[in-house]
Parts: sequence; C-alpha cells; structure tokens
Amino acid sequence: HRKHGSDVAQYIGSMNADAVAVAKAHCEKIFHVMAKELLSSGGDYMLGEHFSAVDILFVHCLNWGESIGWGDRWTSPAADDEPMCALAAYLGRCRARPAYARAKARP
Repeated sequence: HRKHGSDVAQYIGSMNADAVAVAKAHCEKIFHVMAKELLSSGGDYMLGEHFSAVDILFVHCLNWGESIGWGDRWTSPAADDEPMCALAAYLGRCRARPAYARAKARP
C-alpha cells in the first residue's frame, strides 16, 4: 500500500490502484486466517492465555490496517462473522492493557 497507494508513489512513478487492490485483498485474507487462529488458540491471545510478542506484532499490523482504511471488517464486523467479531474483541482486550496505553502515550 505505501509503495503504490500513498504519497510515496510519486517518488517511484505513480499510484497503482490495481496493486493496492491486490495488496488489500491479500491483507484481508491474512487477517481472516489470523482471526481463525485466534479462535482456535484456546485463550484470549494468539498463543492462548498469555499475552506475547505475537500479540504486539499482530496488534501493530491491525493498527496499521486501520490507519490506511482497511479495518472495516474488524472495526464493524457483521454479527455473523465470528472470526472478525473475535478479532474486534481481541483488539479491544489488547488495547485495554495498561502497557498498550503507556506505549501509545510515548511520543
């Protein structure tokens, strides 16, 4: 997305809507796979009951997805989309952690 769909594109030629569409579709597929993995983890986090580095990286990726406008599926999931509903709840849990608030407060 950054290379083909943002201001950076001007430095390498021009924006490429087709490349952005392919990247978005791939991203949505991966986030769906990760959401299903979350459901099968047996706990509140990606690896089960304990928060880990995997969760830090995944939340970062989800935040990035939202920042470029690709987060609709988990920010407003359809009621019957169990993986995306689980992802929305997961993201809420992760963002409610005191360490997340401290990290976001840093300049």
